[in-house]
Amino acid sequence: MTANTRRVTVSSAGRVGIGTGSPSATLHVSGSNSYTVGVGGTSNCYQYNVQGNIWSNLGLGPVSVTVSAIFSSSIFCVQSIYTSSDRRLKENITPISITLDHYDKLEPVSYNWKGETKAKLGLIAQNAMKVCGEMVSIMPNENMKKEGDNDLEGYQYTLDYSQLGALNAAAIKLLIKKSE
Repeated sequence: MTANTRRVTVSSAGRVGIGTGSPSATLHVSGSNSYTVGVGGTSNCYQYNVQGNIWSNLGLGPVSVTVSAIFSSSIFCVQSIYTSSDRRLKENITPISITLDHYDKLEPVSYNWKGETKAKLGLIAQNAMKVCGEMVSIMPNENMKKEGDNDLEGYQYTLDYSQLGALNAAAIKLLIKKSE
C-alpha cells in the first residue's frame, strides 16, 4: 500500500492483482501504463490473452527456433507487413520454372473455419503441397488428428501465402511470352 492506496492484491485463491482489488486471473494487471512481461529461454511457448481492444506495441517470441509468434485469429495492421527479401541474405537463386498447369492444380476454394460461419477464400495446404511444396510448412499442434493419407498426427500444415506473389509474377511472365 502506498499513500493509503492498495497497489497489489493477493486473493485467497492465490490470484495477484496489480491495479485491481479483485484479480480475475492468476496475474491480473489493470491500468493505462506500459507493461513488460519477460521469460528467458527459447524452448517454451507462452500464451498471452487480451480481452477487449488493445492498441499498443506488442513483442512476442521466440516461440521456437523458426517461429516468433502465433496468433489464433485475425491480425490487423494499419500500415504494412514486410518480409526480408534482400539478395545479400539469399543463395541458390534460380528463376521459378512453372507451367500454367501449376495454377490448374492449385484448387482455390471457399471455406469456413470449423466453428465459424464466415466464408473465406484460399487454398488447402495439403493440395498446394502437391504443386508447390515450398509454400507449405508444418507446425506442432497436439490437437491435430490424422484424417487423410498426407496428414501428420500432432502437426498442422501451414501455407505461406506471401509466396503466391512470386508464383503469380512467374505466371504473368509466362502469359506475356505466350501472347507475343
